[in-house]
Amino acid sequence: MMNRSQYEAAICQHLPSARVVEFRKLSVGDWVPIVSECHKNVDKWVQENPGHRAVRGWVAYKECVLGENLGWELAAHSVVCDENGDLFDITPIQDERLRHRCTSYRT
Repeated sequence: MMNRSQYEAAICQHLPSARVVEFRKLSVGDWVPIVSECHKNVDKWVQENPGHRAVRGWVAYKECVLGENLGWELAAHSVVCDENGDLFDITPIQDERLRHRCTSYRT
C-alpha cells in the first residue's frame, strides 16, 4: 500500500497525459447537474443511461507556485464515458469562462 506522498507522486506522473474533456449541457427530465456535485451528477447520469459509466479521476484547474516550481491545483473529479469510449463532463462550473483552463485525467 502506498503512502500519501507516493500516491500524490503517482497522480502527478499522469499530468502529461491530461486532456480537455468536452462539457455537455444535459438533463434528465427536470433534473439538471449541479455545480460542484460531479460525483453525484455522474452517478445519476449513469443510472439513467445504460451503456455509460463513471470515470473517476482528477481535474487540474489552477496553476500555482510550489517553492521554485510551477504546478497545478488538482481536485477529484468525475466524468462520463459513453458506449463509444468518448469522455464528457456534465458538471457545470460557477464561471463557465474559466472552463478552458481545466484539464482532466484518470488515475
